[in-house]
Amino acid sequence: MDIDKIIFPVDLSETTNRAVPYVRTMANKLKAKIDILYVIRGLEYYSEATRSLSRTKNFESLIEYGQKVIDDFVIMHFNDFPDTETFVITDGVEEILDRVGMKEGKMIIMGMHGSVLRKQYIFGSVADHVITSSSVPIMVVNTFQEDTWNES
Repeated sequence: MDIDKIIFPVDLSETTNRAVPYVRTMANKLKAKIDILYVIRGLEYYSEATRSLSRTKNFESLIEYGQKVIDDFVIMHFNDFPDTETFVITDGVEEILDRVGMKEGKMIIMGMHGSVLRKQYIFGSVADHVITSSSVPIMVVNTFQEDTWNES
């Protein structure tokens, strides 16, 4: 199976930054395009003060801000990948799986966002659901280990 598109869900945490070299390397080796999905939390995640502000400024302003942030991220890390597309999403699991769909030729690369417990990895809730529900190959980057990846 040829992979022509990499889906890279991000939250712009340190986990995201540590996964970037893996995405870049795989995209180069596979000659694949990259879709970056910036997962922003829904309003229920934020404090009441932030939710009130959001209601007055409306949810679109949060999406617009998210688009600016992810565009800056792409300029910093993927500027040399001209076909990179960005999307701001609010329902991580469902929208990631919808973006993947049932089409072949796609791969998901995610950073591990959880903890290590007695040599077992406990993934973050989004990663866990995507891993167990996806119909395409998934590469999970262990961001807890020392950086030893060489982009070559």
